[in-house]
Amino acid sequence: MKFVLLSILLGAGLGSYCQNFSLTLESNDSSAYQLIPLIADRNYSSPAIELGTVISKPKHYSIPLERAHFALLKSEGREFRIMIAPNEKLDIKIGPTLQFSGSLKSANELLQKLGFDSIPFYQKLHGRENIYRNLGYKELLDQVLEVQIKEVEVKKALIQKTKVKPVYKAMLSKEVEYLAQCYLYDLGRIDLRNSSNPATDSFLVNVMKWLPIPSAATLSNSVYGGMVTDFRIQYSINSIAMGRKKDPEAMKKRISDTLGLSFDSITSLINKYGERYIVDWLYSKKHFKPNVAEKILFNKIIDAYNDHWNHSVAYLTDAFQKSYPQSSYLESLNSLNQSIEMTLKSNETNLNIHFITDSSTKSFASLLEKYRGSYVYLDFWGTWCGPCRMEIPYAKKIKERYKGTDLKFVYLDLDEEDKDQFWKNFVRYNGMEGDHYRFNRRAMEDFWKPIEAAGGKTNLYPTYVIIDPMGNILFPNAARPSEKEKLYEQLDPLILKK
Repeated sequence: MKFVLLSILLGAGLGSYCQNFSLTLESNDSSAYQLIPLIADRNYSSPAIELGTVISKPKHYSIPLERAHFALLKSEGREFRIMIAPNEKLDIKIGPTLQFSGSLKSANELLQKLGFDSIPFYQKLHGRENIYRNLGYKELLDQVLEVQIKEVEVKKALIQKTKVKPVYKAMLSKEVEYLAQCYLYDLGRIDLRNSSNPATDSFLVNVMKWLPIPSAATLSNSVYGGMVTDFRIQYSINSIAMGRKKDPEAMKKRISDTLGLSFDSITSLINKYGERYIVDWLYSKKHFKPNVAEKILFNKIIDAYNDHWNHSVAYLTDAFQKSYPQSSYLESLNSLNQSIEMTLKSNETNLNIHFITDSSTKSFASLLEKYRGSYVYLDFWGTWCGPCRMEIPYAKKIKERYKGTDLKFVYLDLDEEDKDQFWKNFVRYNGMEGDHYRFNRRAMEDFWKPIEAAGGKTNLYPTYVIIDPMGNILFPNAARPSEKEKLYEQLDPLILKK
């Protein structure tokens, strides 16, 4: 089987160094599986290899890799973390758990024992129920940090005594450490901060001091090493921003000095291309070694790609080319941009995507008048809204169910005028079939008033509304596309009635 784009990404453009990874899958269920190599700093959903169903008989796959990676083996409702590597073989029998054979058997059995998907004791409860959020500084060090470090050392000892290749031992040891550091950082920045614990900043200083900044070699195949590096940048910027109310101009100067650009230039870039992409890149370029900053920028491009912020992908790729003209990642990034362009081009002629730009639609009533006689599934969303973006794949499945009926899919997008072209490209890229309207924040307020009058919650993104052919709001806060069965219960009696 050929996986062109993903193969280039996994090989980082160094085809001559790639070796095939042999994967065999067998399962007793009829689920369709994906393999998602974790090549950046999050468990991103793409790029992915569609493996299809593996019921009835084992299926074999050959995937070119340059280096070992962690990966997710996913089907609907199930997810397993595995290790994949060049010139290795892994056979997986999927049941309630995974059964392994092949040359990567021991490494993957060890990976399952290490419990990467289990939550540490101090993060199992959140909010007021989390007893650790009110501990004093010394108690936090003794009862949380030191206990977590000891647990990490126990896991590292298990890794060292297991018969696994040294390169995989090193990968697993680093991942165990940096995962723990991520959880500790979350305890400080979320639970301690939300409880106004005076020990928050001192605790976070100790968390950040525990482990060194990951090396470029570690970042090449570490998910949590990349994530904790992202957290380090957040921590540094947040520390600089402290005291901004007392002296905002001094804060702006500190930010400018730290990121190496004027504050106005930084603000402009953030507004156009997204804060977490731009800030991470500017900070790493100035404060980290070039090969570390190179991988961080690659991670941010994958981040933007998964968010479908394609203009940010293009901008950051251009910055990458200028900063690292000889990088082994360049071929993969160029291929990523080419795939975006191909998808956009293929959807330019999609006649089921309608951008409604006439000035007559200025109120909820005028909108409803256009759809009188049809049921409407109305979607309040924005390109900037993460939960909105997560619903897009599910919406496609809902449209398939009600294809050929009188149900209209109508989108109300909250984006300002300067995002108009980005909004249109975003819709086309994601193949969001339906009728599309864009309103700025002031104009959108008028569309929320009828939702509130109907007893619905307002100014929440995304919000879904079901409207009948007479223009009556039946469900002011309807189920989301991802809540499939709940949404079917609301729509089926209306749309599929006999």
